[in-house]
Amino acid sequence: MKKLIILLSSLLLITPGSAKNKISLHTSVELVLNAFSNYESEKDFHWRDLSPALHEISINGHLLSEEIRNQLESIGFNFSGSIVNRTLDMRGEAVELDKTYDIGIFRFHYTTEGNHGVDSTDNNSNSLPDYIDIISEIFVHVYDVQINEMGYTRPPGDGWLPSNYDDGGSNHYDIYVRRLSSSYYGYVQSEYTAQNTGNNEFSQNVNEQNAFTSYMAMRNNYDGFPNSEIENIQVTAAHEFFHAIQYGYDGYEKPWLLESTAVWMEEEIYDDINDCYQYMYSWFNQPEKSLDHVGGSHWYGSWIFFEYIDEHFGGSETIKNIFDEGVNTNSQPPNDYSIQAIDDALSTIGSTFQEALNGMAIANIVMSSNPGNAAEIYSYEEAEDFPVDGPDIFSIVNFSEEDEFKYIQSTSLNQYASQYIKINTGIPVTVTLDTLNGSHENFGLHGVVRYAENNFEIMSDDPLFIYNSLYNVEDIYIVIVSEDEHSSNFDYTLMIEAANTAPKVFSIISPELNAKLDTVFPRFEWFSSKDSNPMDSMLFYIMELGSNPEYMEIVYDGPDTSFIPEEALFENVIYHWQVYAYDLADNRTYNKNGSHRFLIQTSAPENNLTFSYAYPNPFPSVNPSIKLIRFAFFIKEYEETLKISVFDLLGREVTELFNGILGPGFYDHLSWNGYNKRGNLVSSGI
Repeated sequence: MKKLIILLSSLLLITPGSAKNKISLHTSVELVLNAFSNYESEKDFHWRDLSPALHEISINGHLLSEEIRNQLESIGFNFSGSIVNRTLDMRGEAVELDKTYDIGIFRFHYTTEGNHGVDSTDNNSNSLPDYIDIISEIFVHVYDVQINEMGYTRPPGDGWLPSNYDDGGSNHYDIYVRRLSSSYYGYVQSEYTAQNTGNNEFSQNVNEQNAFTSYMAMRNNYDGFPNSEIENIQVTAAHEFFHAIQYGYDGYEKPWLLESTAVWMEEEIYDDINDCYQYMYSWFNQPEKSLDHVGGSHWYGSWIFFEYIDEHFGGSETIKNIFDEGVNTNSQPPNDYSIQAIDDALSTIGSTFQEALNGMAIANIVMSSNPGNAAEIYSYEEAEDFPVDGPDIFSIVNFSEEDEFKYIQSTSLNQYASQYIKINTGIPVTVTLDTLNGSHENFGLHGVVRYAENNFEIMSDDPLFIYNSLYNVEDIYIVIVSEDEHSSNFDYTLMIEAANTAPKVFSIISPELNAKLDTVFPRFEWFSSKDSNPMDSMLFYIMELGSNPEYMEIVYDGPDTSFIPEEALFENVIYHWQVYAYDLADNRTYNKNGSHRFLIQTSAPENNLTFSYAYPNPFPSVNPSIKLIRFAFFIKEYEETLKISVFDLLGREVTELFNGILGPGFYDHLSWNGYNKRGNLVSSGI
């Protein structure tokens, strides 16, 4: 067998096109030749069915060298059509299968003799082996769910084939029950372009371009496979018949999409079997691999993406819409519209592929069925039953008060993938992503904070503020998602540095601006502020009050959002007041809209003009920062002609500040800088 592998490597026809397709085609040929020659593959691919390898040969087999074609023709492959197939008179499935059983749309080909024989036990004496009874009942149920309940179009038939061509066709879907090599559960082989036009005759009001007919092979027993035999038949029937349906929409669709959604379909129909869990180990061990990575078991593990869409973006109907939308584009090589089909389907419910991709990446680290109200959209119903507790962590960063900043660099993140960084810290940090060669728009950056009892908080921004607190934080993760479909370079650096934020701005309530109060014990009230740091959720407030807005005194310091003075305020004084909030890190934020002023008058004033005290007086003040004397007054009802002057104790006019007419209202903008009318600074005094 090693000689055969070397031969393939040297004889594969090299033509312009996708390197990924060449590698996949090479591998597919090896797997198919091994499978139909009863050899075990020497490559560690762990494919559960042969369908993707057969699919790759069907659509790209014409690129192969003549010698490799000859080898495939020797086991039944036909290269004469637009797609490569295995014809009925040549393919091994029909050989030695001397019995058929028809039920619904299905025709089962089987035998009870020889190497391909099924167990002939017939406990219900209906002249049909119990194994065929079981397998046929399962397929009828799968058909009912996928076609009648979920609304998919049934696979196209081959009844249009003439009787002298490939033994003719029928309206039945052929399933061959036989011995299969290796550990394959089953497979689907595409045959012909439907109706010779690519249109599925069973679809309504839709004209497919690339629909394929197909047939299926199932094992004659599942001895040695995980789960029970019936369970293995159930998940294989759900998986493989969905391939037949997929080929009836677009037979050129990309294999990662076909395989991952087929695994999702197993879980959708047979939720209790959980055979799909086996693919989660390698997938979560390599979250940096692309969602559409081809090969190995990764494409099976990508079922988790469609499970996330199913649970949070419109249910199974959205998955169906992916294939409905895929019909609108021509996926013949080298075209790849798989991501566009997903995005188009999600757009019908107001979402995008990027939103679903980022959501899944976050849900994978949350890994909870009940992450709390703030993170409900990042849940999986069966999270606690999954065999993994989250994805592989790319890096763990320990960050302390002594650290100014730390850098993490990655050159291993693929497109449509994610990486996770855990931060151990007792202080708030800012996380900033910088690209090495691309754009910030290529990435999604998220913070995930897990509290005690598995409650989560999710933050999405760039830069990102992440915190630890005194309130039972268990874990902090950074999630980096490569979300852009037009970029191929997702190298980045992540800078982590100490940070803190001030409380949010807030408003004061009462006394309102320009209020006239009739009490000397007014109640001061303001709205509460908030802080982005949970460790600063306990905020404190300082209230300042005074007749000079440039120099108010602190009258309250505490956590409450209201205050009543213990000593009476003065009447006929225009007061100013303001509040600021501060956190444990002593970051401060004043109320918005500046200080408010108010006047206290407990009885009707005798005059239209109320003149408040000049402040400070004597001048200059003991506080050297105060450079002005402020004057405040209130005109109640009608205009006043005013002259405002400064006099010394001997009654001599030092300077004139104002002479004119003013209307009703508050006035507190007049001030004196200490200079006389000659421009000289006067000495201190009253």
